[in-house]
Amino acid sequence: MGEAPSAPAGSPSSVRPLKVAIVGSGGVGKSVVSATLARTLARRGRDVLAVDLDPNPGLAYSLGLAPSDAGLPPETTIEVKGGLYGWGPAPEVDLATGAMTLSRLAPDGVRYLSPGKIDGKTVNKSEVKRCLGTVRLLVDHLTAPWDIVADLEAGTTTPYEGYARFAEVIVVLATGSWRSCLAARRLCALLPSVPLVVVASKTAPGASDAARWGLPVQHHIPFDPEVAAAERRGLAPLDACSDAPALSAVASLADLLLKVAP
Repeated sequence: MGEAPSAPAGSPSSVRPLKVAIVGSGGVGKSVVSATLARTLARRGRDVLAVDLDPNPGLAYSLGLAPSDAGLPPETTIEVKGGLYGWGPAPEVDLATGAMTLSRLAPDGVRYLSPGKIDGKTVNKSEVKRCLGTVRLLVDHLTAPWDIVADLEAGTTTPYEGYARFAEVIVVLATGSWRSCLAARRLCALLPSVPLVVVASKTAPGASDAARWGLPVQHHIPFDPEVAAAERRGLAPLDACSDAPALSAVASLADLLLKVAP
């Protein structure tokens, strides 16, 4: 269980929270974009919850945390008939506030919530299954006026299954590859009920591959060798190369999301 949350100094309680899910195919940079967006919003004085709904450990690294296989404390979940994978929250868990009390403190005051990680061990896969339904409910029922930035598992399955139900705006990332653009087009078709922001990720200057595949690209994040090097070293890009052009593009994405969110 993480430290008790506290609002960043000067955080305006009247600001409407931003609730965003980051989706796309594998390799498009979802974890880096999610983590950088979360920390960028926090640095602006906003309260931010970063939610890891991808069983790979990328978001923790990109936030600047050591990843952990552990999910929620065992006493917070019980076996529930009809629950996701047969599990759900224990009766004493307050769904309205549990996302805050059960999350970990990350750099810049971001709170990090995860159902655990899968590293090939059966026990860790079981841990994720035990916690995943409860994490989803905690995010869906959070009443505090916090921004939520969620990194969803690659592909179309989890968005189709309602993992982005909490979101009021969804970022669809795509590289110029045909596989990535095909996944992005499918995601856009699956998620018509909320505003979508399509982002061409890891692009070269002036590249328009994503647009040629029929995607309404609204923002670009360039391929950045400094960010790629930080990822290979397991470092948070904001700590390793804070002036990198790709990170500036994510900061601009934050501005765009705050404008288009309802």
